[in-house]
Amino acid sequence: MTRLVRAHTPLCEKNIILHVGLPKTASTFLQTRVFAALDQREICYNPERVIACIIRSKKRGYSGASLLELRHCIAEELRQISQPRVLLSYEQLCGNPWNGFSAFQEMTDFLSGLFPQATVILVLRRQDDWLLSLYKETLAMLHPVPPWRFFSSGGARGMPNVWHYDFAGMHQHYRATFGAPRVHLLFFEELKLNPGAFIERLLRILGVTRPGITRPGNLERQVERRGLSALASLLLLIALWSPSYLLQRRLAGKDFAGMPFQRVLRTQPAAAILLCALQRLCTRINATLALPERLRRGLDRRAYIDWPLISRRRRRAILRHYQAGNRQLAPYMPDDAVRALWLCGPPC
Repeated sequence: MTRLVRAHTPLCEKNIILHVGLPKTASTFLQTRVFAALDQREICYNPERVIACIIRSKKRGYSGASLLELRHCIAEELRQISQPRVLLSYEQLCGNPWNGFSAFQEMTDFLSGLFPQATVILVLRRQDDWLLSLYKETLAMLHPVPPWRFFSSGGARGMPNVWHYDFAGMHQHYRATFGAPRVHLLFFEELKLNPGAFIERLLRILGVTRPGITRPGNLERQVERRGLSALASLLLLIALWSPSYLLQRRLAGKDFAGMPFQRVLRTQPAAAILLCALQRLCTRINATLALPERLRRGLDRRAYIDWPLISRRRRRAILRHYQAGNRQLAPYMPDDAVRALWLCGPPC
């Protein structure tokens, strides 16, 4: 028996469930409030070494040799797990939204090579609402991009193009790769409108009994207030143009390609030492300030002041652009309320 077959056999003996994202669809909420509360006698949630192996391979790239090595590594880890079901939840298993999910097909094919019989859970969120949440996360990652630039037709430098996402195509590729019966599509809007029904549907997919999670009456508020509010986002955007953040970005050369600072670092060693020390000082100051977390845990926890950061006209344009793909997803939507929001409803 070859090494590949030996590595493959234990994987087939486990019921592998992949929660692949999307990012910004309450993934953190599901991981901390739902998945972590599952009965560990029924299902093994995110075994540390298996997740670490997958993330490591994601960083190194995908190849046949990497696949063979990873299958062997994961097979060894799965032998140590007694539960019949294993849930792997990592919201970027579908790719990186900031580069337009450019590696989506490559990553999906790689996962199917690892777990050909896996069950896939994909959670979608209506594009205008999802892009707005992605923009707030961009600010939290300390990229000072104003909303009108982020939502421009071509996208800001280093930012995603808001017109180039194909949720329906992603869903179809999962169905073609893993098989239609093993791919389950859920919608963020159902979690907001009817969290109890959403979680019951999710638990049926997982094949487990109801965990000891927060009662549904509190779930909606927790999902709603996970991201930065509009007020906190604007305050953070202003703060990111303060001298310490501005100097840190310029010294790092991330936002201002070809700046004199970079030439100094290459040609004048003595000045380079001073500039590197200055960069470390700015980084330490900004890390100490921790503005995104302070705003999220301070301002937003006390007074969550939110409003749309993009105009209704822009939202309608985004919805019109994605309307054809959303109609393809309509048969998988759980009820008329979610279908109305996706096809013709007001902003969430």
